[in-house]
Amino acid sequence: MLANNHIADWGEVGIDASIEQILESQAVYAGVKTTKHSKNPTLFYSINDTQIALVNAAESQFGMLDSSSEFLGAGYGYIDCFGWEFVAHLQALKKEVDVVIAVIHAGLENAAQPLPQFRELYKMFCDMGADCVVAHHPHIIQGYEDYLTKDGRESRIFYSLGNFFFSYNRVITDPLELQGLSVVLRFDRGKIASYELVFSQQIGESLEEIDSSRLCVSMESLNAILRDEYAYKQAIMEIVTQAYPQYMKYYEYIFLLPSRDNSWLTNIKLFIKSLFFHTRYLESRQALLLHNINIPTHRFVQELYLKYVLYYKG
Repeated sequence: MLANNHIADWGEVGIDASIEQILESQAVYAGVKTTKHSKNPTLFYSINDTQIALVNAAESQFGMLDSSSEFLGAGYGYIDCFGWEFVAHLQALKKEVDVVIAVIHAGLENAAQPLPQFRELYKMFCDMGADCVVAHHPHIIQGYEDYLTKDGRESRIFYSLGNFFFSYNRVITDPLELQGLSVVLRFDRGKIASYELVFSQQIGESLEEIDSSRLCVSMESLNAILRDEYAYKQAIMEIVTQAYPQYMKYYEYIFLLPSRDNSWLTNIKLFIKSLFFHTRYLESRQALLLHNINIPTHRFVQELYLKYVLYYKG
């Protein structure tokens, strides 16, 4: 599953090298395409009289091949999970196979609960054909829930698997980042017969399977919040309220704005930079601006917070 926000860190040559290493190992991949490997494959399997299709996509971040990137001449990248092409593909696949599984890389990092926009999106995926959605990117485990589709199918959504194994270049202060969830699906006669949850713990450069009792957070408590509309809303507003100030810091850096958190000397320097050195580090500042406005997760956080304080608080 190659669709993620770092797959294009080394450009098209890096993606090609990854694909070729996978093919050389006689493995398979999904989620990306390049000029050289122009087809994004769907993976098909037949298990216990069940025809299965597996697809992979990610939310809009750097390296995504969307309509604006293609318009500007890009020919490589990962598949947009918000794009109509992906949604239509789910719908078409459901007419061909028994079970469709969508693996999605998206969501707010280190948040205990999925943002409401992603809950809506994944349920729409199920309505369009997916029988199971498995998501990751937040770096910590989130809950899961069952969803009855509009055509009466039972589906399940796993909002974040957390980290299976992650090489950090910093000291880990949140033990949740060292624990992961794997989902084992069993198929029988045209459907998903059962789900098994397997938990893991990263210890240095090694990995071990752990019992659910050793998790830093209870799956039952995470799922309970998803079932309780009031508790879920409270949790989300706490998450976005904590996250929002970081976006303001980004804008202050992007536009060289003074801040009450800065010393008076720092603010004077910013004022001088804005007058005489406004093009310094412009490319990195523009990249951060694109990061703020283009990535759905970040837009959702800012939108929720601002709508809350402007229109709904109190």
